[in-house]
Amino acid sequence: MHPVLARLLLPEAEVGNKAGAWPTTRGSGEGSCSPGGGESLAMGAIFRASAPAKIILFGEHSVVYGKRCIAASIDLRTDVEVQLDPCPPQVSVEALDERTEGSWQHVSEWSADANTPFKRAVGVVVAMAAVAELHSQSVQVRVSSTIPPGRGLGSSAAFSVALSAAFLAASGGITGKLDEAELSITNAMAFRAEKLLHGNPSGVDNTISCYGGFLSKLGDKIERLKGKELTLLVIDTNVDRQTASLVGGVKYRLQSFPDIMYPLLDVAGQLAEEASSVLRDGKSDMERLSALMEMNQGMLESFGVGHAEVSRVVSICKSHGCRGVKITGAGGGGCLIALLAEECSAQLRESLGENGFSTFEVVTGGTGVTLSSDVLQPERPYQLQQPAAQT
Repeated sequence: MHPVLARLLLPEAEVGNKAGAWPTTRGSGEGSCSPGGGESLAMGAIFRASAPAKIILFGEHSVVYGKRCIAASIDLRTDVEVQLDPCPPQVSVEALDERTEGSWQHVSEWSADANTPFKRAVGVVVAMAAVAELHSQSVQVRVSSTIPPGRGLGSSAAFSVALSAAFLAASGGITGKLDEAELSITNAMAFRAEKLLHGNPSGVDNTISCYGGFLSKLGDKIERLKGKELTLLVIDTNVDRQTASLVGGVKYRLQSFPDIMYPLLDVAGQLAEEASSVLRDGKSDMERLSALMEMNQGMLESFGVGHAEVSRVVSICKSHGCRGVKITGAGGGGCLIALLAEECSAQLRESLGENGFSTFEVVTGGTGVTLSSDVLQPERPYQLQQPAAQT
């Protein structure tokens, strides 16, 4: 097995248990210029990867309790560019309009407190470089994105997927053909990055960003659905929310009112099951889908993750005849989505703007991660192995 893949399958303690952690079993890479894993890497080569944002169509919060969740990729993307240069071993990272550079050890220590989004991103770069055996190289990482951060659209997952693909290609861990086996390896590495960022993610965000299209998740089983391309209006309430607090609030209601909440979770699961059937036939009946989305919004309000501004958005959309309006993501503000009918688009967006809400259109079901380079590694004789199932 290629050494990078062997390292990917090691226990997560090998790459630290939080963003910014430095792998104690590997050292800092200082004073060494040999490529990771003994491979001859092309100095000056640039590896470019791109991964999409996502929306949750059904199953927010109920997925935590084993119910089905349905997600789709959308046509906003994060691009990561990784350049390998000659010694000395060091790293530079440009992202979120910030930049840092220095030795691997220095940058690792600088980002260890993970008290800003940029430091958390840098911490993931350091940890994933160790997984990819790149921390004895001089590596430049540049990140650009059209995905608004912190709005429940999977910006961190798109970053994790694109970074993983670029690092794996740079190290020779994948060849760049991105077949099923290579996508599986990329997704496993991105899931590890997501754990560094979020602690205990479901794995939905990185999986939909990696594979693209539509997917359904039930327990540990993930199924890719055909699905018809949908045009959605994303409405940003411009209200910040804390996902952990919202998840905790649902848990509190469940513990306080189990006889009420468990049946509601069952209903939320049934809505996702029905939506999965609608999408699975590849036709996506808009009437049924919009009705299911509206019922899902009612469930989310019952879970306690609504907000006054969310209610205002729903009311404005309905007054313009726009259906299928619901929260996407954790709720408590953040973003909503609506099935967009052409006849109500312009007036609806004008009305929402007048009321202080930001809007943009997206199309679902697009391409997952892509990868390109002037010098992609040739196909290697090692055997790619499937990673352990995500939990």
